[in-house]
Amino acid sequence: MDYFKDLVQDPIQGQLWKTDVGIILVMGDVSLPNHLTASATLLAEGDFIVRYAIPYLGMSHLSVVPSMFVSERGAVLTGWTGWNFGVGNYQLYPRAEFYGLRSDGEKAQAYLRELDFGADLRVLAYHKNNDLLPITQVDYLIYAQSITPPPFLVQSLPPPPDENNS
Repeated sequence: MDYFKDLVQDPIQGQLWKTDVGIILVMGDVSLPNHLTASATLLAEGDFIVRYAIPYLGMSHLSVVPSMFVSERGAVLTGWTGWNFGVGNYQLYPRAEFYGLRSDGEKAQAYLRELDFGADLRVLAYHKNNDLLPITQVDYLIYAQSITPPPFLVQSLPPPPDENNS
């Protein structure tokens, strides 16, 4: 079984900045807010893969990037179809499993009941499609008006806090 074939992910271009408020993904011709530039360090830039992960209950430092949903009766859904069904129906199928990639680079096989669907999901950035370990977890998103980022990425990441809230 290929755990990594249909991981829930999007290809993007951008810059990853480490700041006092967290890691910010910048896409397109747009700058960091002025109040964050003094603390900003460029981690990486160019083409990336962003993957979406669900944290474990009780082990929130680890999360699962699903590639496959397998019901207790053996029905299989892959990629975004598996994600949408599993996330939308986790209470109905606690014995179903997500197979995929754990945030520490290991294979994952987790019952849905072991995952924390109430917590914020993790957005993890990778250099290449076949990388198993992320560069970093992304906390915020800034993008230029001329850019159309993946819709799920926009839903998953807020903009960085403004000067009054940082």
